Amino acid sequence: MKQISIQALRGPNIHSINPYQLIHLRIDLSEHSELSIEALAIIEKQLTEILTPVNPKLDAIRFQSQLDQASDNIDKLALCIGSTALKLEQEIGEQVQFVKVLKTLEPGVYAVLFEYKNEKVGKLTAQIAFELVENLLHNNEPNIEDKLNQIRSLKSSVEIHSSLRLLLDEADRQNIPIIPLYENEFFQLGYGKNQKRISKTFSDQANLMAYLTVSNRNWMTEQLYESSIPFIKNPKEFSEYPKVFQILILNYNFKVALPIIQGLHSMELIYNLNAETKFRVNRICHILGISEGEIFLVGDHIEDPKAEVLKIDIAPDLSIYTMAEEASGRKELMAAFMQTLFPKPEDSRIPVIGVSGTNGKTTTTRLIAHIIQLTGIRTGFTTSDGVYVDGIMVEKGDTTGPGSAASVLRDPTVEYAILETARGGILRAGLAYRQCDTAVITNITADHLGLSDVHTLEELSKVKGLVAQTVKADGFAVLNLENEYTYRIGQQTSSQVAYFSLTKNHPELMDHINQGKFAAYQDEGEIILVKNKQCISLIDLKNVPVSFGGRVQFMVANVLAASLACFVQGFEPDQIARGLKSFFPSPDQTPGRLNIFEFPEFKVMIDFAHNPEGFTGVRDFLQTIDSPYKIGIITGTGDRPDESIKQLGFLSAEMFDHIIIHQAKFLRGRKANAIVNLLKEGIKECPVSCSVEYLPDEIEPLKYAMKLAKKNAFITALSDVLNDPIELIRAYQKDPGALKNE
Repeated sequence: MKQISIQALRGPNIHSINPYQLIHLRIDLSEHSELSIEALAIIEKQLTEILTPVNPKLDAIRFQSQLDQASDNIDKLALCIGSTALKLEQEIGEQVQFVKVLKTLEPGVYAVLFEYKNEKVGKLTAQIAFELVENLLHNNEPNIEDKLNQIRSLKSSVEIHSSLRLLLDEADRQNIPIIPLYENEFFQLGYGKNQKRISKTFSDQANLMAYLTVSNRNWMTEQLYESSIPFIKNPKEFSEYPKVFQILILNYNFKVALPIIQGLHSMELIYNLNAETKFRVNRICHILGISEGEIFLVGDHIEDPKAEVLKIDIAPDLSIYTMAEEASGRKELMAAFMQTLFPKPEDSRIPVIGVSGTNGKTTTTRLIAHIIQLTGIRTGFTTSDGVYVDGIMVEKGDTTGPGSAASVLRDPTVEYAILETARGGILRAGLAYRQCDTAVITNITADHLGLSDVHTLEELSKVKGLVAQTVKADGFAVLNLENEYTYRIGQQTSSQVAYFSLTKNHPELMDHINQGKFAAYQDEGEIILVKNKQCISLIDLKNVPVSFGGRVQFMVANVLAASLACFVQGFEPDQIARGLKSFFPSPDQTPGRLNIFEFPEFKVMIDFAHNPEGFTGVRDFLQTIDSPYKIGIITGTGDRPDESIKQLGFLSAEMFDHIIIHQAKFLRGRKANAIVNLLKEGIKECPVSCSVEYLPDEIEPLKYAMKLAKKNAFITALSDVLNDPIELIRAYQKDPGALKNE
């Protein structure tokens, strides 16, 4: 019995949309494949004796198998670990109910997934559940109280302050986004420019000058004195006064009061004040700048005009008031506080567009952001080459995971988020958002299969299709009609669907349009948008630089996807057309996507195509290039299936007169020569003849290819085979003589 890993899924994921916070415990039980039913029964009995059974009202454990053959006893052992984790959490008071066990294609390997409330507590629970079952397997009696105390102790140390917990629960109830900023103390509510930040003591509504004033009693009493407000000059402990009234202030106004009698809180809340008293209380708030807080008054009764200010605190403890409230009253109080931050729950959000698919994600994301940015809206977007805010790169790298998306949603300057969402991040940690306005899925084809328990296109479709499942009720899923998997997603999603197609006369497209729905297609070199059966001629593809005049069909598909996404989001056709006209296939706007660089005797193109579908698109484009000698620099990726690597070789032979294989990276579990041999096998299978050579790691392949180039040659580097290719090419352009001198 081996523990492989423990990970946390922090957002909606392929296992569960709600609840979405899941611990993923990956285990190998292969050594127990001969476990007897009697031994398993003993373990189950022992666990029942030391842990309370799972609440029968809670959901049953879900079991999913990727294998046809049964292995009942170790299946039950995996289920036993999952239920143990759930029982441990319930023992310490966590309100959790979700457990799922996935039996993977790897022999004896299971993914155990269970709900958590705090990530650290959840991970420790996974570890202890594993250890408990392991001890019982080896006939070692565990000290269950000691284990539970470990979890309780950690829970206590990371527990959120009760007042803050109430606010977070209310935000969650209202579907207001919550982003942790610092452990259990500091949180962001909402996204981008509409966000508010709260801690256990302050929110964004807190006034710094008010804080300084009430923190310095001399400052505070001076202002009260000048405003003729009675106050106690030399305050004593609360217990030394017969009555103190603790008054909660929200949005500069009285909300509720709680009597303190001889130092003890009464459980009888005061909701109503006469007009004069309410005026005096609200006047104190405005004079001192207190938007939210507490005023403590000493007097015979709360409406006593001679009542004196004892203390003022701008960090209210809401839990004090909720202790005296019934459940309905607590909700009303929390809702009132939340309303001071967001008058309406939707005020907390900015528009979010999620973009997924196998190919075209980055270009589509960039194009959407470009169109929107030109309207004067500050965008934030994530891509496979970096995070951008207002068109400026703020982080370089492959930033298509939930962490990078969250960095955009945390940015208080961002007005509109466009988030490229890749398979890897979804599987590792889930989505960064629970809800988006529009989801775009460009296509789904065979890529990354065999990784992270995703082995079929159906399974990959479930991963990529997750963004469509998070579209809000009145939002849109923008989908490729001509791809069977994205079309199928459209038939299953509960949101509105907008299809795009390269083919005007596609029967499903005509049916979709006749229903009055949104669509986009190309027709005789033009992009057409459709709404309510009305066709709008958007732009001639000759005026869309990124489509190369309409010659590159996979780029036309990206244009259709981006245009339709902006259209369903309410942007006008002329705004969309303006963006399309000014978006170029260049290192600045589409780095690594059909970037062509000119040298005196030849041209060089960089494209990050890395799978058969991407290679096919480049091949079709190269057929439009007039060159007597086409050189290709290619590499394979070790974690792809053999046939996929061979297919890259086959397609390369169709594209190039001479192929240079350079396998210095992307080995991912294979030896370089094994990948190279598969590429060569694919090249040999192609009926088109071409020459091929393999370059060792120490030779820089682009420089080598340039020295081979004949007049008017066209060199193409694919699959990110080069390190920093754009910088490298620009360096060669500045000093072409360096190629001859070395």
